[in-house]
Amino acid sequence: MRRLALFLLVLCSAPAAFAHLIVDVRMTIDAPAFAPIGQPFSYRVIADDLANDPGYGVVVTIPVPASASAPSASANGWNCSVSGSQIRCSAEQIPPGPNAITVRLTAPPGAGSLALNANVQTIGSLDTNNKNDQAAANVTLYDPQQCTASAPLIVGPADGTSVTGSARLSWTAVGGALRYRIYTAREGETPASAATTAATETVLPFLPGDVEWWVEAEFDVCPPVASSHQHFRSTTNGVVFRLFEFAGRSDRDGTVDGSIDAAGFRSPYGLALAAEGDLYVSDAQDDVLRHIANGRVVTITGTPAVAGSADGQNALFYQPHGITVTPLDGYVHVADTSNDSIRIVYTGGPFAPAFTTGGAAGQPGYVDGDGDKSRYRGPMAIAASERGTLYVADSGNQVIRKMTQVPGFVGAFTASTLATGFNSPQAIAVGGDGTVYVADNHSIRRIDGTGVVTTVTDAIKAPMGIAVDNRGNLYVSDSGDQTILKIAPSGLVTMIAAGFNGPAGIAVNAGGTIYVADSRNHRVVLLRAEAAAGAPRKRAAAH
Repeated sequence: MRRLALFLLVLCSAPAAFAHLIVDVRMTIDAPAFAPIGQPFSYRVIADDLANDPGYGVVVTIPVPASASAPSASANGWNCSVSGSQIRCSAEQIPPGPNAITVRLTAPPGAGSLALNANVQTIGSLDTNNKNDQAAANVTLYDPQQCTASAPLIVGPADGTSVTGSARLSWTAVGGALRYRIYTAREGETPASAATTAATETVLPFLPGDVEWWVEAEFDVCPPVASSHQHFRSTTNGVVFRLFEFAGRSDRDGTVDGSIDAAGFRSPYGLALAAEGDLYVSDAQDDVLRHIANGRVVTITGTPAVAGSADGQNALFYQPHGITVTPLDGYVHVADTSNDSIRIVYTGGPFAPAFTTGGAAGQPGYVDGDGDKSRYRGPMAIAASERGTLYVADSGNQVIRKMTQVPGFVGAFTASTLATGFNSPQAIAVGGDGTVYVADNHSIRRIDGTGVVTTVTDAIKAPMGIAVDNRGNLYVSDSGDQTILKIAPSGLVTMIAAGFNGPAGIAVNAGGTIYVADSRNHRVVLLRAEAAAGAPRKRAAAH
């Protein structure tokens, strides 16, 4: 029955049961921002098959800019040819994921801008999303003889010194520079732009820890020039994470839909951010899933305070905890804890039907296999990679499971054991590099791509939620101390917020805003970083 239900679901939705008939190929161009005039340079055109199955009969067309010369293209699995002012690359089949074509051109002899374009057709498959079939990029052409500026020199702080919370960063001026961009990385995180200024100094706040930084001078028609990398240590906290009520109210105990300042939760637990910024919430005690978007909270599936295990449009849940969204298709996946099951929720239509994709109510155990045969015992958490692989904290079985999509089917997975030896794992997250992080008893554990498990830290009282940002930092809700912790890639733990009441699920967006399910306060809150000495801001939403 479940397979039939999935088939009927698929027929009524954009994806298809046989994904080799329907795909979504996204075009992007990875090109340098600057290229020297009259010199050869290369860039990549990427046909990214976002589906779970191969795309068939794929043709990529790349116009050659009229002012460029000596065009060529090469790539594994592609047949590329140049005809006049056009490069055409075709493939009988491309696998899921990015498929790159390297294009080589000789830049024209004059300075200016070079417009690059590419588009894709999927002749042997149906691509229902034509909004991402074209890509464009611009390359600034520069004269190396005119771009001779020296790099800025660091003035302070001196390399290896200590600062107290906020650091005054300064450097020498560079003639002709329009602005200066400052990059920072604390405790091994991925470097990122922290500020831009037309001056030769700026003051930035930092959490405690070792900081690497440098500055680039930027121009209009020349490539940037970068200083040497410098280091200092921040010894005190220069950043404060201010708390704002986001949705729900501490005085409203129960499921109530409506505006974010009037809505109510019983016990919000799992949080998951969708690609468009919507937030999904599981309410463990009221057995429902909620959707927060456009300033409103809506119950999308489940019946408040009615536990069950029904699939379909009138689905029922039994204490759902962990929740995640697969980025490429927007499906919501739920660890339906007391049903010993993993559920998938289709959110692309007027209804949000749910179907069981792993385990079954009343049949717990520890069995790998496909969705009909896998067995879970009290799964507490679930996380998704960018490409749709699911990772489950199978708490009752003390293992971490990996669910891989079955080619050709929506909502069908095979399950395997990724790692064993855990002690009631409560939360799970996946980094951009595929590393899996697990909140396990009093510890945070790391699982690398080969399945090797190491301990990040074992000094947390009761971690109940975990998230990873785009710089490699972890955020952990510690219900034992009622705090939120930030763990740097180096393993350094910093407490960034306190005063919660049963903090559970946690999520962080690309801009660094942190969402927390403040479970026993019946609300979802958000945290924003500010300089410790900065003026307080108004609340994001009313109490």
